[in-house]
Amino acid sequence: MHFTGQVIDDSRLVSVVIPSYNSLNFIADTLASVYAQSFLSFEVIVVDDGSTDGSWEALHKLKSESYPDLKILCHQNRQNLGESLARALAVSTAVGKYTAFLDADDLFHPHKLSKQISAMEANPSCVLCHTAIEVVGDLSKADWFVSALSNSPEGVYRYQKLPDYLYRNRICASSVVVRASMLEKIHFATYTVLGFGDWFTWSLLSDHGSFLFLPDQLTIYRVHADSK
Repeated sequence: MHFTGQVIDDSRLVSVVIPSYNSLNFIADTLASVYAQSFLSFEVIVVDDGSTDGSWEALHKLKSESYPDLKILCHQNRQNLGESLARALAVSTAVGKYTAFLDADDLFHPHKLSKQISAMEANPSCVLCHTAIEVVGDLSKADWFVSALSNSPEGVYRYQKLPDYLYRNRICASSVVVRASMLEKIHFATYTVLGFGDWFTWSLLSDHGSFLFLPDQLTIYRVHADSK
């Protein structure tokens, strides 16, 4: 749990889940963006998915020097099993009322969790909240990513009512906060084609309630040479 010197509200605790594979160039900035949140009640769980670039060692150094409450996990024998199973491992140890997904190369706006949790507390029928994105890094495709991942119906909506929900993914994984109790209702962990595990998860969750889209650019999506 993030130590702030203030009382933590466990009833609103958010578990931030980060699958990490060869993220040495980005993971320090990603973690810094989480620990800079204005929302105080969170834990951070990173699952190293068999990295070979030194990021496993870098994570332990960050824990010892900056983030003593950081939880670092890996699969047995430090296997590389993919992002879906990495997220599932983190979720299996999480204790929060809410689960926030974050990829190891993306960033949170300082008020992201605060605004999303307030919105979800005000809309108890919603099982998932996501936000618009800002693109950093390679800006040559920024307009395409912003259009693709920031164009859902504003406010509360039914995901399965979207005419193209089985044809395109409108939701950036790093923007998502889910009610943890809803994740327990679905079997989302699977060996999947890279990049489709999150879309599969949204489709399963949509059977259990409405989604909520915030049009603010609260998620910073990094596009780079190794992006999927």
